[in-house]
Amino acid sequence: MGGVYLGFWGVGWLPLFGFLGALLVSVLVYGLAWWQRFSISGFILGGVVISFICTSLVIFLLSWLPLSASQWLFFLLVGDLSGVDIRLLPWVVLVVLGGVLLLLGLGRSVEVLALGREKAYSLGVEVGWLMPLVFWITAWIAGSCVSAAGLIGFVGMMVPHIGRLCVGGNLERLLPFSIWLGGIFLMLADTLSRVIFYPRQVPVGAITGLLGGIFFLVLLFGRDREV
Repeated sequence: MGGVYLGFWGVGWLPLFGFLGALLVSVLVYGLAWWQRFSISGFILGGVVISFICTSLVIFLLSWLPLSASQWLFFLLVGDLSGVDIRLLPWVVLVVLGGVLLLLGLGRSVEVLALGREKAYSLGVEVGWLMPLVFWITAWIAGSCVSAAGLIGFVGMMVPHIGRLCVGGNLERLLPFSIWLGGIFLMLADTLSRVIFYPRQVPVGAITGLLGGIFFLVLLFGRDREV
């Protein structure tokens, strides 16, 4: 948004500004979580607060942009693959692959951390350095993907849940399987966005958001029945 507002429309500028914006948001969320001693609620509340602030700033900036730029940015903000430049692919793959290898290298410690901060402490995991490290690795991966394709919601939330049901919670199996399944899911969602209302095109983020919302509603009602 800042790059467009300042007049930087080039292919290299917009992803750069998007990536820097993602890192800035990560710093703010990390700061709020640090203030709350890295509690789960601190991460969640920090993310929600920063999200509302950024949404308000985006709406404010959109009101000052020309109509043509506003329409283009709408697709970028809700997630769209039609405007992705293939020249960005090597850079995104390099960042994602590096982050995935780092997470796989941490191995069992990340799996134990998923059980909760207190339980990880009791099992001997150095939570003090591991939580910030995992946070920054995932922020780096997410920032690179969002800067290239926009905000495509629910893929990173829904696919790991499905992957865990298919291959279990072992990180060495779950992470590669989630990458593979996430790619297939996004490809199918993008195909639907292009053909379901043809000749009009719906942003792929709208399709993934709808499917993700339905998925978590089913998951929620399923847990209520089990209780």
